[in-house]
Amino acid sequence: MSTVSFGAFSAAESVNSGNKIDDNYTSVTSVEIPVTASNLHKIGCAFGSYTGSPNQIFVAAIRPTVFADWNLQDVMEGNRSALLPYIIVGLWLVRAIIKLCLNVRSTRRFQRFAASQNCGNATALPKPLGGNLRHKLRLLTYRGGDLLDGLFAAKYKKYGPTHALHDAFGKPMVIHTIDPANLNAVLSTSWKDWRPSKNRTNTLKPLAQDGLLLTEGDIWHRKRKLISRHLGTKRAKDTSREEVHIQTLFEAIGNVDHDGWTDEVDLVDLLHRFALDTSTAFLLGKGAESQRSGMREKQRQAAMKDFDLVPGQSTTEMSYDQAYETIRQYLSRRSKLGSLYWIADGIDYRRACATMNRYADDLVIQAMAEASSDVLANADTRVKGDFGLISDLKQELEDPTEIRNLVMDLFIAGQNMTGTLAAWIFAQLEQHPDIYQRMRAEVADAFGDEHSPKVPVTWDEMKKCQTLQNVILETLRMYPLLANIGRTARVDTILPHGGGPDGLQPLAVPAGAAVTCNLYLMHRRQEEWGDDAWEFNPDRWIGRKFGAEYAPFGLGPRVCVGFQMAKTELSYLCIRMVQRFSEIKAPEGQDNLAKGYRVVVAPANGVKATEIGRVRSSVRRDPGRAACFDTTISFVCDIVNSAELEIKKPSMSTGLLQEALQQLKDQRPALDNLLESPYTAVMPPTPPSESYTVAALQHQGSSVSLMPPFQPSTGLTPGGDNRCWLEPPPEYSPPTHGSVVPGEKAEKQQPEVEPPEPQNQPAEEVFDTDALYNSITTNDLALMNDLLTLGADPNAAVGELQRTALHQAAHLNHTACLASLLRNGAGMSTEDSKGDTPLHLAAWAGHCEALDALLAHGADVDWLSGRDAYSPLWCAISAGHIDAVRLLLKHGARVSLKAEGGLVPLHQAAVTGQSAMCELLLDRGAQSDSVDENDQTALAYAAASGSVPTVRVLLKHGANVEAAQTQGLTPAHWAAHKGHAEVLALLIAYGAKINARTLGGAAPLHLAANRGHAKATRLLLEKGADPKLVAGEWDGVSGIPAQMARAKGHMRLAASITSS
Repeated sequence: MSTVSFGAFSAAESVNSGNKIDDNYTSVTSVEIPVTASNLHKIGCAFGSYTGSPNQIFVAAIRPTVFADWNLQDVMEGNRSALLPYIIVGLWLVRAIIKLCLNVRSTRRFQRFAASQNCGNATALPKPLGGNLRHKLRLLTYRGGDLLDGLFAAKYKKYGPTHALHDAFGKPMVIHTIDPANLNAVLSTSWKDWRPSKNRTNTLKPLAQDGLLLTEGDIWHRKRKLISRHLGTKRAKDTSREEVHIQTLFEAIGNVDHDGWTDEVDLVDLLHRFALDTSTAFLLGKGAESQRSGMREKQRQAAMKDFDLVPGQSTTEMSYDQAYETIRQYLSRRSKLGSLYWIADGIDYRRACATMNRYADDLVIQAMAEASSDVLANADTRVKGDFGLISDLKQELEDPTEIRNLVMDLFIAGQNMTGTLAAWIFAQLEQHPDIYQRMRAEVADAFGDEHSPKVPVTWDEMKKCQTLQNVILETLRMYPLLANIGRTARVDTILPHGGGPDGLQPLAVPAGAAVTCNLYLMHRRQEEWGDDAWEFNPDRWIGRKFGAEYAPFGLGPRVCVGFQMAKTELSYLCIRMVQRFSEIKAPEGQDNLAKGYRVVVAPANGVKATEIGRVRSSVRRDPGRAACFDTTISFVCDIVNSAELEIKKPSMSTGLLQEALQQLKDQRPALDNLLESPYTAVMPPTPPSESYTVAALQHQGSSVSLMPPFQPSTGLTPGGDNRCWLEPPPEYSPPTHGSVVPGEKAEKQQPEVEPPEPQNQPAEEVFDTDALYNSITTNDLALMNDLLTLGADPNAAVGELQRTALHQAAHLNHTACLASLLRNGAGMSTEDSKGDTPLHLAAWAGHCEALDALLAHGADVDWLSGRDAYSPLWCAISAGHIDAVRLLLKHGARVSLKAEGGLVPLHQAAVTGQSAMCELLLDRGAQSDSVDENDQTALAYAAASGSVPTVRVLLKHGANVEAAQTQGLTPAHWAAHKGHAEVLALLIAYGAKINARTLGGAAPLHLAANRGHAKATRLLLEKGADPKLVAGEWDGVSGIPAQMARAKGHMRLAASITSS
């Protein structure tokens, strides 16, 4: 018989039939109790927990002293009040046993999975001595030099490019890698197997939690689509908004002396404020005036110093500057503590978070209120009125908090991307004056100097400056703002490399494991970049492209959505700086290349310039009136998340832990003594998100903080005027943006899909010698892959249509090329000059294979164009591709999604007379009586098109035959106006009122007579239409139907009406 063994008992071999176990026991070794339902029930009463079957065996190892004084009679009688400690221990035991069983089961499953994939074991890291908390506190107070170049580089050199921390069962639960193939798998090819860590959400609490950076799944997908649609490539490439902030930057740098040099300035601080002003102007429509605020503060401090004044301190309310600095300090600690983030908390931190959120809320609510009353549209950039992106978001979102969270995400990332990268660029150019002079010569040749410009400084011209673009690429390689990118496995999956003794076998990764890729060190691998990988060499980019080994903005679907904006703003800033200043020098002894390690990879000591030489002096700008924004709304978010291992490991005693926490609060140097450990070469298990990193600015002297970059993504907002509008009767004024008149032949309603370019035409005549684009046109997969390997840019736009390689592959249904492009990071959201994305082109052409490939890779099935807001489903319906429509519906395309003007897909199917398409949409949930912004229904569109089958389908599904739009026009009016007698007869058979009148008094008979439709007029008279009804003015005439026909020259028809 099965038994249960409890430590501390012996000599009891059976259980009495009553509620009592034999009293003959001693506290020697164990007691074995037969496992029966009755006995387990008795024991369960004591422990307060047992739900197993009689055949289950529970084995618990309990120290003998636990039950030394236990009265077994109390146990059997369920005297819980006397046994509360034992009940707690029992519950803990049950939980531990269940957890053990589950771990054993999951380990066996994972081992089978790893064996089936021929995976090897990863190089094992030693576990941190003293436990995870001790290691985190050590990193928190690390003062041993450069963590990136020292500690972490040594770790990868010792343990290889991929290594792992294993749990007690031998599973790799924290994996560190600098292998590009692994990064590509995690972020791109197998991205659905991974998710961001949830610890970063806890780190930011109680700041905004529901923005783009901290969400995932369907919520992230919706927010990503919303933000991407409103950014757009035209807006991202617009430089017109930058110049006013550039001029303020020049003013902040200051005038030159008689020798032509400025005073010493800290460019990090100035560039940070510049980026803040441009971010707020773009997002809120108003600059934060941070640069002018800094100048005023500098003047105030100078005046106080001159007069020996002591600044007063306010204790009533925390200022925004104080809130910013407080949050920066706290988040730096919280991020390094990972799941122990709560240790770094306090009243000051909570007050600072409340201050920042309140300030952001006030701005958003103010902008929404004013934008709702006065919104001006700019067709080129889609920045509306005075409130930037908020005005756009307000069109789709009504919740101010949601708008604030989205805007704050962009704000956090965007304002520091430009400032930090520009700081690194000028820090390197100060060390390489020859490259600075090459840039100046190149810019002068392309754009002229500041006072004699040749051409406007636009993105299309800036990207032609090879030296400038190479400097930017090299700076991003050496100093990626994201030092780490991390993910957590959703399911058991594999990495291409990392297993086996040589690390070249696949590596199996269990669900829940964290993978962190150190971009900083991956970008400096000599295997990828050569012997000079640690040197600044922009010339390495001449003729070179890149793959997964270069990922400063990430890869895959969660790449930086503001990547194009960053490139545009950074290029414009650099051009204007080299136009204005001829030289830059650092103060003696100043190390501008020292790196900090807190939030982003940024200059630790700032970038200070003793002298900035002017090409020539210029008229100083008037300061102008300062805006009401006194301070900044920026803070640094250290989002470094730690994967916790649930394994047995040494831990600190309670007293030691309390001492450590108290020292942490006091920030005493004595904490270093506590954290001394032989373990110095293991990177913490920190899988950060794509938007945050371990490294940060540690600025001595001038305080500067720089944010993580936002994830890249290419442009969006397809366009094209493909809507269909009813041609109105004369008294009805149609929307001015409509163009296509329904009711004509179906072929006129279907947008023209451009045929594939002739394959025998010389490439240079068709595609401007773009080799990658040509290889896709000729479906030469081998050539295309060779070009990609050599570094061809899969996102380069070609020709007048400005289409990318992915556009062409989708347009021609070259699925093999398409799949390879997706693996190499081709952007699925890029628009061509007509506003179409690759998914739209595949839908227009009806290529189901291309559609399926794009959607499987994460393309948004409901992506709306920027100009007319039409979806891929709309495109497929317009072109009449019902199989493509079925595929899109299968992937979740919404049948209720409205295009501009309120038109839904059913309207488009009805106006083009596609009865089968209407049937399909109605079966998938489309509402037969959905109306556009003029209250027009699909039945009205179908009646105007003259498609009897389509009208019949809509009526069968319950369409309202009497539905009238804003002018009172019913479907019968439209059928009469177009002269569709068969449709009229069908509508009348379904109960249409034959004498229904518009707001002007016109009945269907008036419209038929006015247009001279004899058959429709005869039908209406036969069905009882009143020929004596008087209508107001219609198309320049009024009166009864006969009078209207006569006025339009339809004499025979007028006589027929009169004689009826």
